[in-house]
Amino acid sequence: IGKQMRILVGKDKGVILTGKKIIIEDKKIQYDKAYEYILKRLKEEPENGELYLRAANTAEKFNKYEEAIDFYEKSLELNPKLIASYVNLVEIYLNRFNYYEIDDAGKKAMAYFAKLINLFNSQNYNMVTIRNQEFIQNFLIESATKLGLNIKLKEVGRNEPCPCGSGRK
Repeated sequence: IGKQMRILVGKDKGVILTGKKIIIEDKKIQYDKAYEYILKRLKEEPENGELYLRAANTAEKFNKYEEAIDFYEKSLELNPKLIASYVNLVEIYLNRFNYYEIDDAGKKAMAYFAKLINLFNSQNYNMVTIRNQEFIQNFLIESATKLGLNIKLKEVGRNEPCPCGSGRK
């Protein structure tokens, strides 16, 4: 809700669903035009990793998973600190492995999961499109269970800076 409010007042960017329309970058757009809009924005800012992440999220909403994967990978190429891209790649490949029993998807899920754990434990990542660190921790634990792994997460102490990069404790 906080993210949606910041988007509405123009202090943040993102996508908000409002009935048959969504709000992207302070613009109300028909839902069926959102993907077209985000592709246009990518042409305008081809070096913006965060925009590729948002394009990937939008592609997923339209069930364009191959395009979403390409966009997530490009977002990481441009900005390897976008932890949401790793989360989403792990999720896509885990679903392909668990529901469709695609062995190669399991390997890719493991590879992206390893990178996700390393980035999370470094505490040097960008949380854009993710609401809170607790979500990431829960996702890591659930994914590790699905992958049959036992993981150790770095805990953030009460007086340590937030890993989102805000500088707040």
